[in-house]
Amino acid sequence: MRKYTILFILLLIIHLAFGQESQPAKETVANSGIWVEAGGAWSMPIGSYSGTDIESDKSGFAEPGYAILVSGSWIGAKSFGIFGRYMFQRNTMNSASEKKYMSGDIGPLGPGNWTNHYLMVGPEFLHHFGRFVFIDVKAAIGLILSSNPVYRTEDPVTLFVSNNTATGFAFGINAGVGYTFAGRFSVKLDVGYLTAAPGISKQYLETLTDSNGYQHITPNEIDTKRTVSSFNLGAGVSYRFGK
Repeated sequence: MRKYTILFILLLIIHLAFGQESQPAKETVANSGIWVEAGGAWSMPIGSYSGTDIESDKSGFAEPGYAILVSGSWIGAKSFGIFGRYMFQRNTMNSASEKKYMSGDIGPLGPGNWTNHYLMVGPEFLHHFGRFVFIDVKAAIGLILSSNPVYRTEDPVTLFVSNNTATGFAFGINAGVGYTFAGRFSVKLDVGYLTAAPGISKQYLETLTDSNGYQHITPNEIDTKRTVSSFNLGAGVSYRFGK
């Protein structure tokens, strides 16, 4: 069902955008300038991010959630430019996560949430077809800061449990169609794909006693990584600064 929803929205974007191509050139409005945008999205987890297999170390148990973003773009005279974006994403974990037990005395993985922060930059193409309708296509790379119970670690000596923030690289693409009114204000529908690989690496020192009664201090490495992937269906508003 999800893939048909995404396909329908993509076809709608193409139809609305290129259906305006026959408008006279004098009817077009300016694309260039500084664009500021704010919006929200319905975030649908895919792949291992939504996995529920408690025997797998890749399962994320993520449920559909939401995302909120703000971005700024510079668009040149040829409709190409560059943009930067901050996005907050939140996905709850389903009940299957409560059956997944962590190592040591940490206990079950769930209940909990995925809380993700993205900082991303990349190229952008924004072009009007006629006076009102435009398309907006973006590709971005950046960083993710992710919080989730899966990143909890336990000190083997003190048994203290730490809630850690994972970091990693992120990649995303977006395509949208918008409508401009009053020359500068716009509303837009958007579909996007986002993927990232946040992880942590922790080292604890553990004292072990061998068969002869000698004690040895041994490093204990803990490495945890997950893939966070989602389709995001959203809407936003923007304002263009410029001539």
